[in-house]
Amino acid sequence: MKATPLYGVIVRLLLLLSFPALSFAAQNALITAEEAQIRERPSFDSRPVGSQKSGDAVRISTQSKDGWFKIKAPSGQYGWIWQGDLTVASHSDEFRSADLELKEKAHQERRRTMEEPWLFLSAGGWGYFLTASGLSSKLGLSKNKLYFAPGGFGEAAVRLSDIVRIGLRVGGYSHTTSKINAAGEQYSASISATPVFAGLQLDVVQGKAFDVTLGAYAGLALGNTLTVTATSSTAPNGFTFKEDTFAAMGLVSAKYWVIHSLAVFAEIGGYYTRIPKKNFKEPFNGDLPFRNGTDLGSLQVTTMGPVISLGLQLALAPF
Repeated sequence: MKATPLYGVIVRLLLLLSFPALSFAAQNALITAEEAQIRERPSFDSRPVGSQKSGDAVRISTQSKDGWFKIKAPSGQYGWIWQGDLTVASHSDEFRSADLELKEKAHQERRRTMEEPWLFLSAGGWGYFLTASGLSSKLGLSKNKLYFAPGGFGEAAVRLSDIVRIGLRVGGYSHTTSKINAAGEQYSASISATPVFAGLQLDVVQGKAFDVTLGAYAGLALGNTLTVTATSSTAPNGFTFKEDTFAAMGLVSAKYWVIHSLAVFAEIGGYYTRIPKKNFKEPFNGDLPFRNGTDLGSLQVTTMGPVISLGLQLALAPF
């Protein structure tokens, strides 16, 4: 083999020192930016001639000394991409590793978006196990007597952060029962209300498909109504108390995501409201349990107890 003249070696060294890009061997690379701009010259001020999406494989032909790589644009035109927008892999194993890492990153980003949408719409049925302590005492029943009041609700919540949401829940419940007191008198009692709550929700567990949320709610029990009728007596034989009153509720919710945007959930918690003390305005037949001596007296009803619910939740990602 013929030896290369000394002057030729010197010239090649000078070229390599003067133009480092000439020393760069062609390499594979993977676009890591969401959208990498391909520019006419290696400068941010240069005109874009195309773009590459995240995950696209490109072939680098040249590297500039200030952090730019020359590639071929999809249009066929050559251009420059900033080094921060891609990952260079000199070997196939490195390329596959970078590709897998990018796919995992993209998967995690999609999962984050799915797990953290900005709007949650929920609907379901619930049941209140209520203790109407004032009423039970007057009728000679246990103060801890539970009245089951079924109903339904709807809720809209907006995410404030990764784990915090604020929501508005509107629902309703009602219960009617018949009881016979110790004196052998039969009474029918009806309890109903339309709770409207503003609530703060905190995701304490966020899994791949299973979440646990704590919720604290406060608002009004609109149309909070108690109606009592002495069914064993003749008319007039009853009364109705009705008032919009304060209400509070705490819930623990367990959610299972059937698909990325739809979950089924179950909740358990506690509820509190009350009808303030009211005087009976008119006597009625069957009023004996409500008398205080010769005075017809008054009644205050505190309504509280456990709550359970089942429902569906739809999660909407940002537009």
